[in-house]
Amino acid sequence: MICTELYKTNIIISIIFIHGLNGHPEYTWTYRAPRPTTNTFASLRSVFGKGPKSKRGETQAGPTSVFWPLDLLPQNSTRARIITYGHDARVLAVPNNTTIYTLSKDFLMALASLRRPGNRPIIFVAHSVGGLILKKVRTPSLVKVCTNEFSRH
Repeated sequence: MICTELYKTNIIISIIFIHGLNGHPEYTWTYRAPRPTTNTFASLRSVFGKGPKSKRGETQAGPTSVFWPLDLLPQNSTRARIITYGHDARVLAVPNNTTIYTLSKDFLMALASLRRPGNRPIIFVAHSVGGLILKKVRTPSLVKVCTNEFSRH
């Protein structure tokens, strides 16, 4: 479980992204352009290294992927701290005894370690299980448990 600060400057608000099942703190929020299928010969040339050179993640037509919390959001939210939260979201992990309660508690503890005293608002962007984690975080009993545990450390 990890919170990663992607962007912050003169912060007045925090925006936190929580991914869902089989998700990832970066890949869930990344757009990947479809590979062009118009010229098979050119595609084969690029695979075998005889095609046009380009930067990693870009083609001659432009970027092939956009991680929008970092690539687009700061352009419109210059005073926001942008954070992604990663948790074990593997459905088929063996064994996976993780519960929503455990994920929520871990998230709340990670968030508490990042927060400073104050009343800065937070915008949450959650997908799938990320929404369930967020819903459980709002449970008063969990907040009390985490507050007690955090004050001991």
